[in-house]
Amino acid sequence: MQRPALYYYVAPYYNQVRQIIWEGFDKDGRRFLDYIPNEIVKNKTKLDMRIDLANGSQIKLQGSDAIDRIVGTNPFGIVFTEFSLHKPAAWEYLRPILAENGGWAVFNGTPRGLNHFFDLYQQANSGTNWYVQYLTRDDTGIPTLEAIEEDRRSGMPQELINQEYYCSFLSGVVGSFYSEYIEALRNNGNITTLPWDPSNMTYTVWDIGMGDYTAIWFAQFEGKRINLIDYYENSGKDIAHYAKVLKDKPYVYAEHIAPWDANKRDAGTGLTLTSQAADVGIIFNIQQRKSFELGIELVREILPFCWFDAVRCDRGIQALTHYKKKPLPQSKEETVEKQDFSHLPAKGWANHGADAFRYLAIARKVYGLGLEHMDHRPNVNRSMMRNITHLNEWRQKDGMFRPPKTIRSIKDGPLQHRRPMVVH
Repeated sequence: MQRPALYYYVAPYYNQVRQIIWEGFDKDGRRFLDYIPNEIVKNKTKLDMRIDLANGSQIKLQGSDAIDRIVGTNPFGIVFTEFSLHKPAAWEYLRPILAENGGWAVFNGTPRGLNHFFDLYQQANSGTNWYVQYLTRDDTGIPTLEAIEEDRRSGMPQELINQEYYCSFLSGVVGSFYSEYIEALRNNGNITTLPWDPSNMTYTVWDIGMGDYTAIWFAQFEGKRINLIDYYENSGKDIAHYAKVLKDKPYVYAEHIAPWDANKRDAGTGLTLTSQAADVGIIFNIQQRKSFELGIELVREILPFCWFDAVRCDRGIQALTHYKKKPLPQSKEETVEKQDFSHLPAKGWANHGADAFRYLAIARKVYGLGLEHMDHRPNVNRSMMRNITHLNEWRQKDGMFRPPKTIRSIKDGPLQHRRPMVVH
């Protein structure tokens, strides 16, 4: 901190860092901000949680849920607190500037399964430029064994005890929708090196974020078996970016499935996402809304038939593992150890990949996605679905996708060459 520079303290959520650090107290009632000696503090600005130091440095509190607001700035040091709860891309977006200016980063937190924090921990242990400290209650003596035993007797799950007090990465994610299923797939060898089949068609299923993350699963089907051969997610990109991603991959596409809200009109342009996608060569098959509970159950039904490429689908597998239920409010008498959960998901980085997979399960189980040539496909009126124009059939010119002349431009009115998918 002796070097005049910009320093960030980054929590998973912006409002979280305000409550925990800017307004927070330690166990002895001392404000966390008071740990910064007054003699080096020049000014504190509550509005943007900024501390100006006497030597010209700035400390700013941020949340990685709004990472775009700090991408492009020039920090010299960054602390990521509770890193296992951050969006995995937060570090990837900020690490190039630290590499350029010779800066540093610190990561702390409690394990939440085999996610990006675990990957970073493994990388740091095998590297030479990292300092790693791994402290369990056996190292610190906090809490006492008597306190842990009382937690166990009061109903605290053993996997939560292992995670919170013994820093276990291997315990299940408490409140997760699918972590047990993913663990079983991993133990059964379903998460492996999975070559894609060039002779087989590829289906993509999307969760589309308007100003948020977009997630895409790439699937091929072999009878009842579902091969998840690839996964992609990004944020802050327009639909042309995702069209290029699809084009740059070697797959031959059958259908592109998007959720019901892709037909909403953008408040600024007045255009739907489907129309913007059609302009760059992606014709979406729109899946109408189904209940959340149905989607969750259908995911659980198809997961035993799923195989994942461990490398290309790593981020998507993490999303499925860490997709968690929303904790219910507790009374003052209740404890975290006895936490009950809603049937709805908690807000988090994993939602986008998990939502896209839920749409895949609905398309598969309700509408027979990938079962068109099988006798045991669901009883679906296929005339109510449209056969999507393959992205590969669209001609490329000057780096842009151009539709065949037989297809009307979306600007001239609704596309008439295919009937829309109707989902009841």
